[in-house]
Amino acid sequence: MFRVPLIVFCTFCTTLIFAQLETNIVPSGQLMTYDFFGPNYTVSNVVYDGSPNAVGSFNADSTNLGLSSGIIMTTGTVSCEGSNGPCGPNNSGGAGIDNNIPGSAYISALNSGADSYNASLFEFDIVSTLDTLKFNFVFGSDEYPEYAGSQFADAFAVYLAGPGIPGLINIARAPNGQHVSVNTINPATNSAYYVYNGDGSNTPYSADDTYIQYDGFTKPLKIEEPILAGEAYHVIMVIADAGDGILDSGVFIEKCDGCDTYVSIDETDQEGIKCYPNPANKVVNIESPVNGDLIVFNSLGQAIRTDLVKAGETTLVNDLPQGVYYFTIVGDNYRWQEKVIVLNQQ
Repeated sequence: MFRVPLIVFCTFCTTLIFAQLETNIVPSGQLMTYDFFGPNYTVSNVVYDGSPNAVGSFNADSTNLGLSSGIIMTTGTVSCEGSNGPCGPNNSGGAGIDNNIPGSAYISALNSGADSYNASLFEFDIVSTLDTLKFNFVFGSDEYPEYAGSQFADAFAVYLAGPGIPGLINIARAPNGQHVSVNTINPATNSAYYVYNGDGSNTPYSADDTYIQYDGFTKPLKIEEPILAGEAYHVIMVIADAGDGILDSGVFIEKCDGCDTYVSIDETDQEGIKCYPNPANKVVNIESPVNGDLIVFNSLGQAIRTDLVKAGETTLVNDLPQGVYYFTIVGDNYRWQEKVIVLNQQ
């Protein structure tokens, strides 16, 4: 199958041998190490499902990516040989390898059941000494920019399950609460978080190897999800092609070795939700501009109360005993959570 590109390719391209982005195909068991997310997290029971050539390590210190080093997961190859992998310069507007392997039901579900292809998936358990799961990532694709808004909506998701989580939730979200894909972050949608990287034929992108191969990618985004310290959570990271398996996408997940804080994709005030007072004295007020389902979890992760939050109205949560709670509001396209402390005051 061949997809006719919507761009004009260069009549000649120069391939530089030593690209600034360094990648290595590494056995999956050596990539997601127990301390990958930093000293406050312990990773175990790691499983990888996908092409062995589609996952590896990266070092991007001398590139325009915005991250340092970590794991790269792709829908094609991580190899720097030729122009089909992620390494620069961006001298091809249609880079990609079809691995001819299945897609992922997780990615298909994000795209209303559409077919997906060439999935790469990491699955593991994690325990933290903190009350938040944090890491940074960049999603890039050669579907950019010409196929943004089409059926070729390659996507990346991070699913989380465990105490205090209502089922299995996707915590990798665009700033407006949507999942991360070619269609949700691009020149027209959430453009403030999109990085233009050439079309494969224009300079300086096609001649300077500090530019990576993907025609576009997100700014470094941060996942910052509330969890319960000391409890075990299950994580599924997955990326896949959508629509067809031709042009590749990749996600760079930064290893937390003195990693920085970047753009937050889970701002609690982006939906205008207010939870006050905090700390509270038995009564907590919830104000929201949108409808949602409120679930109150105790410190053990047990749901102790549910309410309907109505837009423009104040919801009162009364008579809470002293303790730490996690207030979660789930709507159609968002999930909001905040830790609330209730004091034992008369």
